[in-house]
Amino acid sequence: MHESVVTLQELIDDDRSISRAMNAQLEHAAAQGVTLLNTVYLEEQVRMRTKRSDLLDGLIEEYAEADRLGDSAASACKLVMIQLAAARIIETRNAHAGNGLE
Repeated sequence: MHESVVTLQELIDDDRSISRAMNAQLEHAAAQGVTLLNTVYLEEQVRMRTKRSDLLDGLIEEYAEADRLGDSAASACKLVMIQLAAARIIETRNAHAGNGLE
């Protein structure tokens, strides 16, 4: 598997882990009868991360299928999309970290 695919899969796994932690936080607060000030934000983050992870998983599957079938043009195109997606996620995380948001 190409290095970029592995990187993107690790980013997807991180997103899913963060989503699980956010869900746990929301569930814990709800069980305690507490409404968090950032509930809407957390719910939207979980939704967005889950949707992005699902879409990117699909892209990885499409790349793997094109690669398996020997369709070099399609696999190259999917690989570029994977590289761009991984770069964008990393850039966003770095920007958020610089602003203290993540």
